[in-house]
This record gives sequence, C-alpha cells and structure tokens, in this order.
Amino acid sequence: MGISRRLLAVAAAVALAAPLVVHARTVLVVAAHPDDEVIMAAGRIRTAVNAGDVARIAIVTNGDLDGVARGLEREGESVYSAQVLGLVEPDVVFLGYADDGLRALHDTPSASTVIPSPNTGLVETYGARGLGLVEWHRYRTGSHAPYTRAALLDDLRTLLETVRPDEIYTHSPWDDHPDHQSVALFVDEALAASRGAGSGLAPAVYQSIVWMPAATPYTWPRLGGISWTPTAPFDPKSDGCGPGLCLDRTPLLWSEVTHFVQPPEMLLTDPSRNLKALALPDTTVYDGWFLSWVRTEEFFWRTDAGAPAPGPTPTPTPTPTPTPEANLLANPFAIGASPWELLDSPITVTLNAALAPDGTRSASRALTTTAAHALRQAVTVVPGATYTFSFYARSNGGPAASYAVFDLTAHRDIIEPTPYAARLGIEWTQIVVTFTTPAGCTSAGVYPLRDSAGAVDLFLWGAKLELGTSATPY
Repeated sequence: MGISRRLLAVAAAVALAAPLVVHARTVLVVAAHPDDEVIMAAGRIRTAVNAGDVARIAIVTNGDLDGVARGLEREGESVYSAQVLGLVEPDVVFLGYADDGLRALHDTPSASTVIPSPNTGLVETYGARGLGLVEWHRYRTGSHAPYTRAALLDDLRTLLETVRPDEIYTHSPWDDHPDHQSVALFVDEALAASRGAGSGLAPAVYQSIVWMPAATPYTWPRLGGISWTPTAPFDPKSDGCGPGLCLDRTPLLWSEVTHFVQPPEMLLTDPSRNLKALALPDTTVYDGWFLSWVRTEEFFWRTDAGAPAPGPTPTPTPTPTPTPEANLLANPFAIGASPWELLDSPITVTLNAALAPDGTRSASRALTTTAAHALRQAVTVVPGATYTFSFYARSNGGPAASYAVFDLTAHRDIIEPTPYAARLGIEWTQIVVTFTTPAGCTSAGVYPLRDSAGAVDLFLWGAKLELGTSATPY
C-alpha cells in the first residue's frame, strides 16, 4: 500500500472514534525496541487518545541490531506508528541505548562501567527522531549519556518524574528476550529510586509478554499457523506453547491477566482499515507474524512495581504466618515430577530410580552434561520471613551439583548457585540451607540443582521448605 493510500486508510479508521478534550490521566508506554510499543500496547495508546488523555511513548533502544543506519530508520518507523495512533512526534522519546545490550548493562556489578554496543561498538546514546529530534539524555542535558547502568537508570527516573504517568505499560521480566526482561527491571528500579527520593509517583504498572519463554521465534501468538485472526482473543496455549513451555515456565497465571478490549477502529476485519494493523511495521516480514498481534484485546499483568496502587491507603492486613514444620513443597518425594520444573537445559530426571532413605524405591535420578541447568519448584512465601530449604542427595558419580534460591518477585538471587557435590558419597546426605526472603518477595524458587558448572549425576529425595531456621527429618 502506498503512503498516500495508507494515510487515507488511517484517516478513515480514526474517524470511527472522535477524541474528547478533557485530560483525565497520563499513560506511558515503555518499550525495549521500536515496534514493541505497537505490538503490545497500540490499543492502550489509542484508547488514551480517544479519551482525551495524555499518551507518551518511551523506547529504550534504537533497535540498532543491524547497525546505526537501521536504528535511525526504526526510530522513524516508531514515529510514524505513533502518528497513525493519533500522537505527534514530540510524544515519542528515544533513550538511545544499544539493542541487545540491556541485560549486560543491568547485570554489570559496577553501575559506572561502560558496556559497548555488541552490534555497533558505540559507547554512548544517540538519536535523531522523537522529542527534540535527539535522545532523551541529550534533550535534557545537552550531551550524550555513556552506556552505563547508572546512566540508563537515571534517564528512566528523570523521564518518569517528567511525564508523571498514572499508568505504565511495559514488558514483563518473564519475557524471553533479555532486553525486554531488563526494561521491566529498570522500570521497577527507576520507580523505586524516584519514590525513595520523595517524588510521590504511584502509577499502576502493567506488564506484558512479546516473546513467550521457550517458544519457537515468530510462532506465538499465531493460531494454527494463521496470522490474521482479528476476531479472536489471545490464547496462552496457541502456537509454540505446549505443556511445559511458555507460561508454564513462569509464575505468571493467565487467570490473573487484565484483558483490555480494543477500540472500535482496531476491531475491523479488513487489514487495510484496521488501525493497529496500519500502525504495525512491515507486516509482510516473518510470514506476517506482526499481524498475529491484531486481536480483540491486549493483555497485561498488573504489578505496580516500585509503587503502591493508586487510591486511598488500604487498612493494613496482618501478615500471614506459615505453620511451623509444615512442608510448603508439593510432591517432595518425586523430585522432577509436577510441580517441579526443568528449566533452561535438558536435565534428564528418572523417577523411582533408587532406594530412598526411608527404604522405598522413590528417589529420583537427575542427569545432565551441561553446566547451565535448573530444577526448581516455585512457592508462595511471606516477605521478611526465615525459611529452611532441605533435601536428601546421594552421588551417582557426577562431579558437580549446586543448589540455589531465587526471588521470583524481583527476579534476583537470594542464594546464588552453591556447590555441594563434594559433600556427597554413597550414603544419603541431607543438604540444608536457611534464608530470609527480601522485602516485597511473595514468590520464591527453590532449586536442588541450578547452574552447577559441570556434569551432574545424582539421586534426590525428600525436599522440604519450612518456616524457621532448622530442617526437620523425615
């Protein structure tokens, strides 16, 4: 479709909904790359426009995976998409960081270490479109920002304090793309830093997934291989998401999703008139995969990361206390069976493979030849409580084994992978680790095996998670 014809189609779609004039709220979409904002939140943007609200878009990287020229071109594509949705160029802010470089920035031990772009070799932000026709740091300071964790966090914090959004729509830390994960974490940390400095920011935060964990790229959310299904809602078990994949690898529940119905101009079944289809980038690439995001809804999990929910302060609810000596783990004798999860690598678990300490043949054998692996169970926990995780292990000749505990709420280690293979022999050994959950942690993952840095071959049995500082025997 030519540009003039496409603009006429946009005008016809926009005519379906006349915007009001009263600004009721401010909506901010924070995306990792140009196109993510349209894929996950075009309907939220257009709904805000129709309501007369303030809508802003912040894009953290330039999408320069294929070089600077392509990154600048993608900036232009996002500006065009914003205009299709009813915004103007200054409503779009580019932060100008490196595509495929955000995870390294987030995880670096030093906030001031410069991390060069893995694609362009650049070491500072750049931009030529959007607000001021420059990237955010140069817009507000007159200079480029170095590619450091501290600079990105400060850019996001100042942007949030400038826009002061009532609602934020962004990525989930459970998205499979490292840049998407990092944007979620940076938004959370920027909100926390801003509130700690007394900004009073209290937005509702909504997170969505573009790349489902472990799904083959460019499959989900197609339905039966078909991309254009604008009359259907999203299905968490559609293409690429069989049992044990996608949401099954996360603590996220589809039953907890907020489903936002699309505005009328995005419900049209003609792709040449549907406003979201018109706002998407080139819909012919990846066998039309972009069009599979045109549905009757957009979906988000509300988290309010870094901030309390808006509204009156609720009456404090007494903190629940788990019953002492109650085992919080399910299926403790069949480690590896549901709800135990095998993540990240091919761990082979054989149930009922050996005699357990109680004399029954119920111990599991875990075997892997890769250094990166994970066997875990996710559980609900109380923030600030002390727990003891224990399990029995016996060597079957493997040289490596490490346990770990992970904060699934904040996506960070409570206990890093800790080796224990040297403690094992031909007799059963109870492995015991005590930890305290961080503030705000309501979900934790306990791992009898994670990233053991070597081949693993051992038997496991009798896992427990208990309140308190000691493990009770079976």
